[in-house]
Amino acid sequence: MAHHALRAKSFFRHPDVVGSECRDRAIVLRGIEQLFLFDAFLEEKAREGTTEGGDPGDASFIVRPPRMADAFLSSDESLLRWWLEEERGGIVSRLHKCASSTLSSYRSQNEDAAGAGEDAANAESSNGKDRKQQRLYPPISELFVALLHSARCKSNAFSDQRSRQMYVAEVIAPLCSEYLDMVHAEAASLRKRLLARPPTTST
Repeated sequence: MAHHALRAKSFFRHPDVVGSECRDRAIVLRGIEQLFLFDAFLEEKAREGTTEGGDPGDASFIVRPPRMADAFLSSDESLLRWWLEEERGGIVSRLHKCASSTLSSYRSQNEDAAGAGEDAANAESSNGKDRKQQRLYPPISELFVALLHSARCKSNAFSDQRSRQMYVAEVIAPLCSEYLDMVHAEAASLRKRLLARPPTTST
């Protein structure tokens, strides 16, 4: 079925899917995501079969089928490079969108908490510590961890070392750099506002 849909029917070569006549780039992106999901599914089934015929902790017993990502993505240089650009742009865009919507609210929460004074701090209930913990780890950090985990899984899905190295260099490294730049910029902004604030007992 996979051979018929992807190779015999030239799914990733059809102008409606890729190329200048592509109607919706999300179609090919979803198709590539299915390759990774299919590979993960087959490997999971191979691991389940290992529990019956060998030591489940020994990776040498796992019979890995040919990977769809290698057969239909790594082997197509133009498609691979196009997908790497889309992958990088997509995750960086999600990171910036999360930052613009959460860092401002995170900043205002910290300012409100600081302006409340010592009386409010002493009157906090036991769940105040939980709220403080949440302010220390804004949603952008959780998103970054999720994106990094997803990227790592995709990187490991390639058995082709060159494709894996390209993914690390063109997707994972830029993702980490963007996150560090955003955290650095936010930390510098917070430090600047803190130094500009008149010294009080509460601050």
